[in-house]
Amino acid sequence: MEKWILTNFWCSLSGRRKLIVILLIAFFQVNANAQIIIGQDDASNYSSWGNGTNEGYGFGPWDLWNDGGSSGHFIGSSTEYEHGDINSDGQSFGMYGHSGQFSNAQRALVYWGEGYTFSIEIAAQWRDGARGISFFNQNGFDSADEIWNFNISNDGYGGAGFSYYSDIILRFEVTQNSNNLEVEVTGSSVNADWTEVWSTNIPGQTLGGFRLYTGGDIDSDGKRNLYFNNLRTESAGLDIFWVNLQWPPEGTIMPEMDEYFIYSRVEIPGITNQSLEHPQVQAWIGFNDENSDPALWPSESWFDAGFNLKVSGQNRHEYLFNAADLALSSGSYYYASRFQLGDSGDFYYGGIDAGPDEERGGLWEEDNNISGVLRFGKNSVATGNWNDAD
Repeated sequence: MEKWILTNFWCSLSGRRKLIVILLIAFFQVNANAQIIIGQDDASNYSSWGNGTNEGYGFGPWDLWNDGGSSGHFIGSSTEYEHGDINSDGQSFGMYGHSGQFSNAQRALVYWGEGYTFSIEIAAQWRDGARGISFFNQNGFDSADEIWNFNISNDGYGGAGFSYYSDIILRFEVTQNSNNLEVEVTGSSVNADWTEVWSTNIPGQTLGGFRLYTGGDIDSDGKRNLYFNNLRTESAGLDIFWVNLQWPPEGTIMPEMDEYFIYSRVEIPGITNQSLEHPQVQAWIGFNDENSDPALWPSESWFDAGFNLKVSGQNRHEYLFNAADLALSSGSYYYASRFQLGDSGDFYYGGIDAGPDEERGGLWEEDNNISGVLRFGKNSVATGNWNDAD
């Protein structure tokens, strides 16, 4: 019966309306599988690149070392010596090593979990000596922690069997699938109009970091440089798990007050277990003169909240907003929190209740986790100006 109804409904639609339905379905499918960028870095972020630098996010600082004066690291264009173009704003990370010396660059992933994908692009030209990338588990960077290597030499491109192209670009994508790592290497050449994909599986491993290297008993010609760029960690299934309005439940702001902080918290698996703020997490505190669902409040009701801290003993981050900075007319207002992951994620609204500190409030509900109440300019005792929302 349901199939008959759907079939007749579809047949009753005009061509234009069918197109609208198709576009709507495509829109929701794309947004349901939208990739959230968890980590990102590229060479255009750097004016100089040295040991300990970190201008991206979602990765640990760079650990760089080399054997001496015949090896090193630099920022430059990958096309300077006719390698493939992997530049961002004309720049890539570059390394060289010759006369028996090697250069190395390694880095840990800060955020990693089920369904996450790490990607990086490499441009290599002449293949004598040795250059490539190794992946490591979450124990560290000792030799026992290395779980996979892709070496570029006169013997070829790892196990991929790709033919030689002077402008070859190798794009690596590593995805965590349960206890296994799925590796996909895409080789491409603009000059030869060639693209080929090779894949493999690393069983029983979890990705923790990577190392790039280059060098050997070769000369210093720039065609032997190794370039890499465009580091990403992404997830299609990541979303906000929990939000609240932490403190205070109500209070008053007098004209002479400079500070009145409102606190809210958020929990996102794999993100808020880390101590640092994540740039893809957006937080607001909103105000409205009616006690209604905050999802219906106008856009001008919402004000950016700033990162405060990682909550001790919990996988949650806390944000705050100084309501004393607002220029609202005297009267009573209702307030709630709002969070979003990425620019296209759903909004989640937080309310407060009288529960214990670690579980105070949650997703806004009309009867349980409700909005706070704030009075401006009333002659009553000010409350809620706490230094610690715990």
